[in-house]
Amino acid sequence: MSFGRERGGFFMTQGPGAMDQLVGPMLLALASVGCGSSGSPPSSALEGGADGEVVTREPDAGDDAAPPGDAADAGYLPCTEEQTGTTSAMAAKSAGFTGTAAAYYGLYTSSCRTAADCAAACVAAGGTTTSCSAGSQCVDGSDCASDCGDAGSDAGLSCLPPTYWLEASAALSASGMTDNAAEIILVQNPYEDALVLTNFGVNVPDGVTITGIQFGVRRASIVGYADDGTIQVLKNGSPVGTNHAQNDSWPTSLAYAEYGGSMDTWGVTWTPDEIRSSGFGVSIAPQYTGPASGNEHAYIDSVRVTVYFETPCP
Repeated sequence: MSFGRERGGFFMTQGPGAMDQLVGPMLLALASVGCGSSGSPPSSALEGGADGEVVTREPDAGDDAAPPGDAADAGYLPCTEEQTGTTSAMAAKSAGFTGTAAAYYGLYTSSCRTAADCAAACVAAGGTTTSCSAGSQCVDGSDCASDCGDAGSDAGLSCLPPTYWLEASAALSASGMTDNAAEIILVQNPYEDALVLTNFGVNVPDGVTITGIQFGVRRASIVGYADDGTIQVLKNGSPVGTNHAQNDSWPTSLAYAEYGGSMDTWGVTWTPDEIRSSGFGVSIAPQYTGPASGNEHAYIDSVRVTVYFETPCP
């Protein structure tokens, strides 16, 4: 007889001899306490957490499966599956505009002959070259009335800039009211501005394998002419991985939508340092779905994250 160890317990090879009857029960007892076994989870396992606290949650039926990445090739044996407490973003900005609201609204009264004139004015006001080139238009001033908010209109040709998340820091208010939330006016335009949220302050221990990331975004619109355009995770401040946009319209009152999950790394391999970095976050770009001549208002007032990970056996 011989025996060895596999994930979740021991195996036994039968051979001749009377010792088989004695060793068999002993091996079954050992298997019930094996590292990463299917025995009962620790009594201290928790289901939640807050303020960055790391908590342990009960393993699911498939917990013996190795996480994605190199750990599986190295014979990874998870001992516990854990999650961070939920933390909220502490920094927010527009992806395409860094200027003031006054400078932005001044663009609507800038005279022009071509869209290139408007793009140049947009960059001077604080827009990125990419957003201003893609989204600036030179139009008859009368066309501005439906798209320009409170900026007014001119009788001649004037600029129609792309729309941006202005006063982006209001996305951190968590007030539950759209009046206090970050806001963008959505129109039909080739450029869709993203709200960039970072500085989550996630507490992930060293030496663990990241298995999942879940963001909760509290958002709303006025009449439902907004849905997800692009939702991407940020690594070191840059969008990476898969687009997690969902197909449903944004609700007409603030409510959370969840993106990702406990076994979803957004198509990206992560280290604990990258999760703890201030550049870790999420980029959210809604899109307009209403009539061509109309507009919509979209709001965000809170974004939260939970990170899931596994610790290896000692």
